[in-house]
Amino acid sequence: MFTPDALALIGNSLGTVGWIFLLMAPVAMIVHLATVHSFQLLGSPEGRHLAGFQNYLGRRNAAVIALSGKLPFAVCASAALAVTAGFVFNEVFVYWFPNFAFAFLLLGTTMVVNLASRAAAQAAQVIAMAIVCIGLMVLCGAGLSHLPGEVGTHEYTSDVNYRYLAAAFVMLIGYDLGLYVQGNDCGSAQRSKAISAAVVGGGLIVALWGLAAMTVVSPEKLESSTVPYMIAARKALGQPGRYIMGTVAIAAVFGAINSMMHSVSMMASQLANTYIDNQSSEKTLSIRAATVLLIAVASASLMALGFAGESYLETWIRAGIILWMLHYIVVNTTAIRAMQRSAMPTPPGSISWALLLKIFSITGMALAAFGMILMEPEPSQLWMFAFTAVAVLAVIVYLVDIFQNRNRSMHPQ
Repeated sequence: MFTPDALALIGNSLGTVGWIFLLMAPVAMIVHLATVHSFQLLGSPEGRHLAGFQNYLGRRNAAVIALSGKLPFAVCASAALAVTAGFVFNEVFVYWFPNFAFAFLLLGTTMVVNLASRAAAQAAQVIAMAIVCIGLMVLCGAGLSHLPGEVGTHEYTSDVNYRYLAAAFVMLIGYDLGLYVQGNDCGSAQRSKAISAAVVGGGLIVALWGLAAMTVVSPEKLESSTVPYMIAARKALGQPGRYIMGTVAIAAVFGAINSMMHSVSMMASQLANTYIDNQSSEKTLSIRAATVLLIAVASASLMALGFAGESYLETWIRAGIILWMLHYIVVNTTAIRAMQRSAMPTPPGSISWALLLKIFSITGMALAAFGMILMEPEPSQLWMFAFTAVAVLAVIVYLVDIFQNRNRSMHPQ
């Protein structure tokens, strides 16, 4: 939500469609809050949302859908974000420090924190997000206060561009990573309230930042710049604003990579537990560590092989975003099945508000995914990567399932 790539997309969208983008933000919040409620419906009372997912879709299908929704994006986006943080550190703070060296250091540090313990990763996440939110609020205040010597009001038109309107929905994805905070120690309802607060609070901060950027930067610069967040920060607060935004960008990148490593590894360990006869903390920790290493090594390999900064990596990231939104669609569809199975009889012709919200969320997510396709210069590559990622993960899950069933038949209890 606060990464440099997200802030750049927000800035370009504001420059293109103007005020309509901010008006779409509440609609996007409603769409995603309905999805949060779907996760709550599918979760067990102990907080394992994958339990309901597996009950309705089956163990293997649930594993393929859950992994496809996050793992491809986590690998590709971690590489791109780490390189972005390296460029920010090089251009804003220390000019002589190699940007790729900083990118590898950031990725390695995040990996070490996650391998150390879950508590360390969660504490680091709180610190990183506190830095991001405080920094953005300072810049929002500076931009909205019309500081002396800065630019004045700009004329923004309300142009309708479907591709950039879809960005209002894209910028809020990722809240479901919070489902794995504290493992299974937190109840489903309590966790859903915290995630809903994060969606609303994060959306409000993004909207305030967009309003501040529109106050100090012309629409032409927001639309054309690759770093509109840096331009807005400097216009709002001068050189100190540039330093603050540089700190925000690096902290946001660390937070994004850290949350993906933590949550995807926790998800993998929960999915793997269904294949393990004698569950133990040692096996769970080893699966979690292996997933963290997979994300870190795969992302580092993409950087070392020169994929970072190339157009096809951006294509893979867009494909990962589409897979994530398709995952949300499946979650909402499964929640509708759960509602229909447990609902009391209703009068003919009536329909519940919860069902309407689920349908609205599915429609909004599908339209946003279509908007991401329109942003892609070569959609064929996008679908090729998405299909390959899902196929590979499906084969892995099915092979593990077959191997585990074979072991059970050879060693009956």
